[in-house]
Amino acid sequence: MYWLYSKHFFKGAQKGDKLVVFPTTGKAIIYSPERDIIVNVGPVTFDNNEN
Repeated sequence: MYWLYSKHFFKGAQKGDKLVVFPTTGKAIIYSPERDIIVNVGPVTFDNNEN
């Protein structure tokens, strides 16, 4: 499971936007195919202690 550092990361995202997570680089991107733009890029961490 992944965790984004800030809920502000999703500001500007709309229904249909795609969240792309790159675990090896620790980055996440919100891409809007309808608007053809990158909405936001931010850091992501993983919780390796899942039950």
